[in-house]
Amino acid sequence: MDFNILTDHWHWSFTGIMVGAMMLLLTLFGKFFGLSSTYRVLCAIGGAGKKVAFFRFDWKDQLWNLFFVGGIILGAFLTRHFIPESQETTLSEHTQAFMFRLGMIEKVDADQLLPFAPDKLFNTTSPLFPSAALILCFGGFLSGFGSRYAGGCTSGHFVSGLSNLQIPSLITLIFFLIGGILSTSFFLPFLLNNL
Repeated sequence: MDFNILTDHWHWSFTGIMVGAMMLLLTLFGKFFGLSSTYRVLCAIGGAGKKVAFFRFDWKDQLWNLFFVGGIILGAFLTRHFIPESQETTLSEHTQAFMFRLGMIEKVDADQLLPFAPDKLFNTTSPLFPSAALILCFGGFLSGFGSRYAGGCTSGHFVSGLSNLQIPSLITLIFFLIGGILSTSFFLPFLLNNL
């Protein structure tokens, strides 16, 4: 079998094994994983600790987090430039029906390929793009504020917190999931129907 590492699909279990191995290594070295803490490191490197006490810490001990962010950026670059067919995917008919009701796609067809980001919202030539961009910026602000208020983001609580059997992470995740269900079921339809 001819296998191309950049274009062939890998089995989903590979990701689970790699995440599990990463968490085992982090636990052995006494580290905790979380993406939102990387922003804290970057702010501390930039000198934010001179004005805000939250950023006064030994950021050199957290530099390993930057490699993770670098991996995300590198992975996105490789995906965009070397695996262009992965920019489109087939979605379940149930998901497509939900998107159709919200006006995000034109038809429901089990075989149609769809971009990860619907053109109606993310295409800069779309009449809805300015409103969608404002909503995304506001949502990003709320996500950043919420992750700091909760003491971490979903990756930190889901992956690191739960694997270390932390009850606060379990409680936080329950509210993350409730917020996600409310956003998808009520807030998103309300916003899209009123754009």
